[in-house]
Amino acid sequence: MKFLSGLSSLAKPFIQACCAFLLLTFLSRAVLSACWWENFHGLSDVLSVFVSGVRSDLSAIGWLVSPCFLVWFLLGGTRLHAPASVFTRILLFAVLSAAVILEVTTGPFLEEYGVRPNRLYVEYLIYPKEVISMIVSGHIWALVICVPAAAALIFLVWKFLRRILPAGIESPGITARCICFIVFAVLSFGLARGTLGHRPLNPAYLAFSSDSVLNSLGINSPYSLGYALYSMAGEKTKNIYESIGDDEIIRRLRKDLGLDGSVLKDAPTLHSEESSFPGRNLNIVILLQESLGAGYVGALTGGNLTPNVDEIYREGWGFYNLYATGTRSVRGIEAVTTGFTPTYNSAVVKLPCGESDFFSIASVLKDRGYDTSFIYGGESHFDNMKSFFLRNGYQRIIDQNSYVSPSFTATWGVSDEDLYSRADEEFARLEDEGKSFYSLVFTSSNHDPFEIPEGKTEPVESPLFTRNNAVKYSDWAFGRFMEKARKSSYWKNTVFLLIADHDARTYAAADFPVRHFHIPAVIFGGPVEKKSDMRLVSQIDMVPTLLSLAGVSADIPVPGYDLTKNAEISERAVMQYQNNDFAMLRKNGDLVILKPEKDPVFRKYDFASGKIGGEIPTDRDLYRTALSYAVFGLSSCRNGWYSYSRTK
Repeated sequence: MKFLSGLSSLAKPFIQACCAFLLLTFLSRAVLSACWWENFHGLSDVLSVFVSGVRSDLSAIGWLVSPCFLVWFLLGGTRLHAPASVFTRILLFAVLSAAVILEVTTGPFLEEYGVRPNRLYVEYLIYPKEVISMIVSGHIWALVICVPAAAALIFLVWKFLRRILPAGIESPGITARCICFIVFAVLSFGLARGTLGHRPLNPAYLAFSSDSVLNSLGINSPYSLGYALYSMAGEKTKNIYESIGDDEIIRRLRKDLGLDGSVLKDAPTLHSEESSFPGRNLNIVILLQESLGAGYVGALTGGNLTPNVDEIYREGWGFYNLYATGTRSVRGIEAVTTGFTPTYNSAVVKLPCGESDFFSIASVLKDRGYDTSFIYGGESHFDNMKSFFLRNGYQRIIDQNSYVSPSFTATWGVSDEDLYSRADEEFARLEDEGKSFYSLVFTSSNHDPFEIPEGKTEPVESPLFTRNNAVKYSDWAFGRFMEKARKSSYWKNTVFLLIADHDARTYAAADFPVRHFHIPAVIFGGPVEKKSDMRLVSQIDMVPTLLSLAGVSADIPVPGYDLTKNAEISERAVMQYQNNDFAMLRKNGDLVILKPEKDPVFRKYDFASGKIGGEIPTDRDLYRTALSYAVFGLSSCRNGWYSYSRTK
């Protein structure tokens, strides 16, 4: 009995504190849901909000409440019980008071920004005059209601903590204490992680709607702000290269893109892009290939791993000198779906400026009546993809949980065969319903650890789970999809783009591993004419090109070219490596490399050998243009240059 009594005395305050936190977040969520009731579209939205809410609340307990009891579980009931009790009470008071303040102030913040407290909540603290003025002029009710409510709740928190942490308890003994502490630690870790899946819980994991308000209601404010601060920790908010002003960025990009005199409003690259094929109204499908560098594709560099991709190169509009903007999937997604240039920060998929109202090809097509979707074999919340897509034009997401009895499931999700089968079903259904559609289909079988089903292709090496075998299998799955697509009703009405997100092996070089940014890309489909394109182009050129081919004219901020037009383009590739190094390559092989706090490096690149040669004379104009591309993304986020609402 002494043992159980001691354990109960230790555990009871923890359970009571957790219940208090859950009560606070539940009541806050209920009040906020009532205030934003018009955003709900049925019982399913209500259930999704509150089920997601419980999951985020439990995770927040693991991160915030549990650590407060670390000293309590070690020293409670010992000779050091009194200081342990005071210490725990102070920590809990700080955490719960902060939670109270965040939840109470969420209403006006949500009203102003459409999301729960995020990094802006902290960043604006350095502007007290402006914040107070904004509150007084537009949210005076926040002062009248929120301040007294927060003060009253904080007082109740203090009274509550004095009651749940007693002056003395019966000690359960050292053995029982150790057992209790281990159980507590495991439980806290499990709560914080929030899932038994491959990756821990995050806001994208809990996103379920294209409405940012509903997604925000499904988490709690301490969790929302905490995740934002965590994301900020790895970000660089200042220019890491030589200083360059916005005026020069605008001038140089407009000149390089040939936009002088045609720019709209006040965004440097926002311009009217007229389709070369008006009236077509074709579907668009992007088949984004995981880690498929040029070195694996027979049509580009030889070999026999990709016979189906090679065949498409012979039939469609093949690009022989197209370069990726980065070395991670989010970089490929960023470039191919939004035309955004790489920054020395995270990809925009994970940046605050991409949380909503960020330009994407999906946003353009959604507003023109297209069904827009993201089809993936894995977990769409990875790398914040789900949240980014839902908030920026994608109406539907099909991911691992959407497949019924897939033929093969690996670490990264269902096989490419299952992925393509589902995509074909979706496209056929939409065509039969008479709907125009856009879809991003993202493969995953060609990803370490290269788990692929046996018996589909003849292995080229042993063991089965190797990169080359995975490339061959993924190509085989693509070939099966092509057999179905060619026979389908949607083939003649669809423009397809097969393109890699990045190369698999980006080895470091003396200056910059340029040749490992070379990737395959080919546009094909019923209306696409055969063409071998030897121009030097970038992933960021794909958005305007696809829109033009589909017959869609639009105002776009993309610093890329519509490659369907015969006008001369300033051939270039922009590349970012390891989040710090940036390079711009011209068609004559001139290469400029930017590194933090170092002078720019000028080299000559040999396209045939993929090698970087010796130094070339310093070219100030080339350098400043490259610098403009390098910092364009950061300036865009700061100034709202890529806001989709500006295009309307």
